[in-house]
Amino acid sequence: GEGAEAQEWMKRNDARMVELAANMQAEEIVPESNRNMNACGAGAMAATVAAARALGCGAGLTVEYTTSYDIAPERRFRMAVGYVGMIF
Repeated sequence: GEGAEAQEWMKRNDARMVELAANMQAEEIVPESNRNMNACGAGAMAATVAAARALGCGAGLTVEYTTSYDIAPERRFRMAVGYVGMIF
């Protein structure tokens, strides 16, 4: 899609993935990505979350979430990718 509605949809779609990581739900990350195409590197993300959990981490903390559109906006939102920085 395009426009503000598509931009908000993308942020909601990304938020599900960020929530899984923050809640240490490593096993759900790859299936979520396969269903909704909301992460590249979902396997690496799942492995990171699983390793952090194995080392005793109980939750991830989002440091920042942004999108390529936020960094280099166009007149009308057409597409973008999201980025999240987290600490485990």
